[in-house]
Amino acid sequence: PPSDAGKPALLRLGTMNDADHTWVNGVLVGGRSNVYEPRDYPVAAGVLRAGANEIRMRLVVERPGGRVTPGKRMTLTIGDDIFDLSGIWQYAVTAEADRDCPFEDFVRWKPTGLYNAMLAPCFPYAVRAVLWYQGESNTGDYAMRYGDELKAMIKLWRGKWHQPDMPFLIVQLPKFGIDAIEDGGWPLIREQEWRVADELEHVAAVVTLDAGESNDLHPHDKKTIADRAFNVAMDFVYGQQAQPQPVVETAEADDGLLRMHCVWRNSMGEQMQSQNRHLMTLDGDVPREIDFLWHDCATSVRAEAWLDGCDIVARIPSRMPDEVRYAWSNSPESGLICDGDGVLLPPFHLPLPMVD
Repeated sequence: PPSDAGKPALLRLGTMNDADHTWVNGVLVGGRSNVYEPRDYPVAAGVLRAGANEIRMRLVVERPGGRVTPGKRMTLTIGDDIFDLSGIWQYAVTAEADRDCPFEDFVRWKPTGLYNAMLAPCFPYAVRAVLWYQGESNTGDYAMRYGDELKAMIKLWRGKWHQPDMPFLIVQLPKFGIDAIEDGGWPLIREQEWRVADELEHVAAVVTLDAGESNDLHPHDKKTIADRAFNVAMDFVYGQQAQPQPVVETAEADDGLLRMHCVWRNSMGEQMQSQNRHLMTLDGDVPREIDFLWHDCATSVRAEAWLDGCDIVARIPSRMPDEVRYAWSNSPESGLICDGDGVLLPPFHLPLPMVD
């Protein structure tokens, strides 16, 4: 509209793969070199005009999977006015290469690159604690090794920094869907991270299922994860009381119902009193991420489940399953379970007793 002509604006185009240059009415407003950085570009005063305006983008696709990421919001904001830019765009392939583009030579992918070049020089410096937020590259065929590898790394770092009790805070992998095969790797890494925290002293894990984005490996919401890591660090590193963590450790079958009991533990693994505590869901929906698994046919079904105080209750199918699982997928979405303080329940899977 004429009232917005000439005003400065903010252009948001989500993310895309791989590198872009973007113009508005022939004026270059920005560019990014990779899929992870949001295309948030300021448009200077005087660029926009009344009536039709053209946004033109050149996207260089350096590897398979070129795209504009689906599900990202695309807008132009001018003052209080927000214009939706989603929908159908025109495009054309203007050039193609007959061989792959050269890649940057990452030293961390070379033998000894991570340790000798990037880690060892840090050993002379003082370290109070470690915040570890990794694991997505280990979700493939060797996901089951991750726990042993992580424990070995923690012991190595503690030895090199001469701190046998150095606190180690692990951020569990958040939800993620795009570009990730649903092969069980993401839940396995989350489980390995939780087990390491359970098996080693002065190690804690932080649940972040709700802080991820199914279409972004680097989710926009950093504050939620930071707040939860801070909560654990206050207890774990600085000796101040923090919110305890709800966990499900046992399940009992009776009269066609499976009752999964929740307890609360502090960051040192000590069980806390559960009086006046209860479970709820973040979105107020019923728990939708409980499912049953049969090993002989590798089949799973979503369970009819509800919450009862400190328990999760699910109706058992006529044929007894081998396992019950919670949030056992790359990107669990709705009905995520938490306590009254909003502390999320970690994913779990429990074996079930065989019943004739």
